[in-house]
Parts: sequence; C-alpha cells; structure tokens
Amino acid sequence: MVEAGAPSEPVPRLIIQRMELENFKSYAGKVEIGPFDKNMSSVVGPNGSGKSNVIDSMLFVFGWKSGKLRQDKIADLIHNSDRFPNLEYAKVSVYFQKVVDLPDGGHRVVPGSGLVVARDVRKDNKSDYWINNKKQSFATVRSLLREEGIDLDHNRFLILQGEVEAISMMKPKALTPNEEGLLEYLEDIIGSNRHVKPIEEAHAKIESLNEQRTSRLNALKGSEKEMQALEPGKAEAEQYVLMEGQLNEKRSAMYQKYAQASQANVDELEEKRTALEAGLADERQKHQEMNGKLGDLEKAHKHAKRDHDKTADQLEKRCAPPHGQLRDQPHPAATRRRPHTRCTRPRPPDLSPHAQPPPDVPSCPPRVCAAAPSSRSTNSPSSSTTRRRST
Repeated sequence: MVEAGAPSEPVPRLIIQRMELENFKSYAGKVEIGPFDKNMSSVVGPNGSGKSNVIDSMLFVFGWKSGKLRQDKIADLIHNSDRFPNLEYAKVSVYFQKVVDLPDGGHRVVPGSGLVVARDVRKDNKSDYWINNKKQSFATVRSLLREEGIDLDHNRFLILQGEVEAISMMKPKALTPNEEGLLEYLEDIIGSNRHVKPIEEAHAKIESLNEQRTSRLNALKGSEKEMQALEPGKAEAEQYVLMEGQLNEKRSAMYQKYAQASQANVDELEEKRTALEAGLADERQKHQEMNGKLGDLEKAHKHAKRDHDKTADQLEKRCAPPHGQLRDQPHPAATRRRPHTRCTRPRPPDLSPHAQPPPDVPSCPPRVCAAAPSSRSTNSPSSSTTRRRST
C-alpha cells in the first residue's frame, strides 16, 4: 500500500534511439542516423541538410502512402543515382528503447526493452514489415506501436514540414463541415475528434428522448387527472373487495361445517348401509331356503295331484252307468217318489301325498252322491238296485 505523499515510481517511456537507412532516397548504401537524445522532439536545419529524409524515413516505416511522401509510387523511394542506378531495394529500420527519467535529469535504460521496427520496398513496388527481424503484417505493427503510445491511425505524434505555417493560418473553428479549423486540428491531434460522431448521435438521441419524455409527461398528466376522477370509485371498490373477502371467509367456514356434518351423515349412512346389506344377505339366504322348500312342496303337490287324478279316474270308471244308458238320463223308476235317503257311502280316502287309495272303494264319486237328493221321491230301478246292493 502506497502512503499518501510518497513519491510515485517513474514510468518508463518509449524513445527513438537511432535509425538505420539503406538505399533510401538520397542515401546510397547503409547510413545510421543518431543516436538521438532522450528528449529529442524536432529535426531542424537549413535547406538541403536532409531534414525531409529523416521525417520521410519515419513516415515510411509507420506505413504512410507514397502520396504523403511526395512520390508517385512507393518504389520511387529507392535510391537512384549515376553511381548507383539499379539498386534492388530500400530499407529503413527504427530502433526504439524504453528509458526511465531520473530526478537528477539523467535517464536509465530499461533492460531488454529494445525494439526494432523496419520496412523494406522492392522494385516491383511490394513492401514488407519487420519486427525484431521477423516479418509481420502492418496490422501487427500498428497494434504494437499503439500499445506503446504511438497512434498511427490519427498521427498525433508527428508534424510535417510546412504544417506549422498552415496551422498558424487556421481559423479558430471551421465554419462548414468540410473545412478544418484550429479546434478541429487540435481535436484530431489529441484524438477527441473520434468522439464527435458519438456525441452527435447522443445529441440526436437526447432530442428523440426529450420528445418521448414530453409525450409521456403529457400522457402522465392526463392519467393523473383521470386517477383523481376515479378516487371516489376506488374507495368504494376497495370497500367492496374487503367485504367480499370477509364474505368469502365466512362462506369458507360455513362450507367447512357443512362438509363436516355431511361427512358425519355419510359415515352414519355407511354404517346403516352395511347393516342393511348384512340383513339383505340373511334375507336372501332365507329366500333361497324357502325357494328350496317351495320346490319340494311343488314336487309333492304334483305327485299328490297325479295320484288324486288317478284315483278319481278309477272311481269314475267303477261308478259308470250300465251300457247303453246315458249317465244324465234318469231311470224310469226314478220318477216315482220315494223318501229322502241320505248318502251313507263312505267318503273318499285321504289323498295326501303319502296316503295310498284302497284297492277297492265301493262308493261313487262325490258328484254321484250329491245327485241323490234330487231323486228323493222316485223309485227308479237304479235306486232299488243300489239299495239291494247295500243290504
């Protein structure tokens, strides 16, 4: 933890130590420029002293196009003179290193911080980039230098010859979007111009949001008026909801009591149903037993009826009238009056299912005996014959 007021550690910074040019513009062969001071910030000198060669070599390494270097094509940067008319390539290497500024005004080189960025160009107008003698793409070079504080996209670190006078002649601020004033130039140098478009978009968005806010605010005011108009109904609705809740609670309690009473009735009815089912089973058992007895009685009745019919047939055959005399025609002697005689013939035997009729019954069927009173004053031959048989 750093205490308040304690001096902070110095931060390393990147500087250009020296440059190495080979067959570049006015220089034939390999030429070394430097070493540079740690505080070097400009290159000055009279005309023809080579100031533009130094600046153009930096621009060449940093990826500027040939138009910015005042050339038609990039291959025109290869040295061409009477002594060296056919050189095949040109190359520029920039040596960087990190230093730490000391309080006494000196500096200390950070060990292992050396960095070499180079670019070459050939006669076929093709170019390659190198980092520490390894071929790399320009995107890699640009990303590496941006990490070290050198922004190649906005070129805030380098002012070319002739730009100083142009800067001094600039207007404070551009009057039209196509012009460039001192404000726009400084914004480009410090990099704040990249925020211009987002700021404009933010302003447009703010205006749109303000319009939406105004519309929503008007809607809110209208809603507040409607809400105030609905306040009386709100209180009534709240009271209704409260009373409805209380009613529902009481209904729930009542339904629970009904449910308990109904359950008790169900239990009682279940017990009665069980008892009735048991009694029904007993009655069914008795019914089955009675059906069995009834079947036995019906069988006995059939046997007794058959025996009775058989006995009746036998008696009817024995008491049949003589041959040639109709049964219902009275005998001539029956027209005579005779005293009433009562039928003294024995009654038919018991015709129960277990009783057997006697083999010989000397009597006529009951309907013959019943006919005797109708002929009480007659002296028919059949009556006398009957009396003689009886005596």
